[in-house]
Amino acid sequence: AHRCVRICSLLANQRSLIPNASLHIVALVQHLFFEVLPVPLPLSSSSEACFWRRSSMEHETRTFLLSEVGNLVRHVIAASLCLPRTSHLHAVRLLTLAAAVSIIDVVVRRVPPSLSSELARVYSGDLRQDITCAAFGLVPVPLAEETKDIPLFDPCTMQLRTRVLDYLSSVS
Repeated sequence: AHRCVRICSLLANQRSLIPNASLHIVALVQHLFFEVLPVPLPLSSSSEACFWRRSSMEHETRTFLLSEVGNLVRHVIAASLCLPRTSHLHAVRLLTLAAAVSIIDVVVRRVPPSLSSELARVYSGDLRQDITCAAFGLVPVPLAEETKDIPLFDPCTMQLRTRVLDYLSSVS
């Protein structure tokens, strides 16, 4: 993700010298979220099967990852708004942002072993052991409604949509 942010920054800063720099940024970030970074598995699946929940994640790693995903989101939004509007670009933008949100969600839920993260404990519903409270979650209905009529011809895009909706359904 760090190399992708660096390349996006270079492309954005040299937009006047590189033809179709915005298209390259969108394609690069799309490739990262669609084919490289795994979408979190639903919370009902085992922690060992999910890449994001398999091992402990230190506070510094969480902070760096959240920062890099945030930078990638900013790059893809800025670049996609510079391009002509098409239904394919709309689908790519929605699903890229949905994949980023699901990664942010699973990372924020992780309580670092060396630090007591109040945000992670509140977000996951584990703030106090004596009080049962529901965890926060995102509702997948708007994403499902928005993407149901968009023509998704690429199997990778359809697979990403399904995986993101499965994850978001498990946390809502």
